[in-house]
Amino acid sequence: MVITLTPEIETYLNELAEKQGTTVEIVALGTLRERISVLRAKSVRTKTGRQNRAETLADLLTG
Repeated sequence: MVITLTPEIETYLNELAEKQGTTVEIVALGTLRERISVLRAKSVRTKTGRQNRAETLADLLTG
């Protein structure tokens, strides 16, 4: 997968990686993992009002 970043995000990730003494890739993956774990913890409401666990990344991000 290739993700195109805005210049601002790329700059911020570079700064974080430098401060942490690691690579940009590790910072980006760590940030995504943290965000996705928070989103996974939330339930997505269906039209019927029932709560279902998100099954796709799109579900997670829109939930």
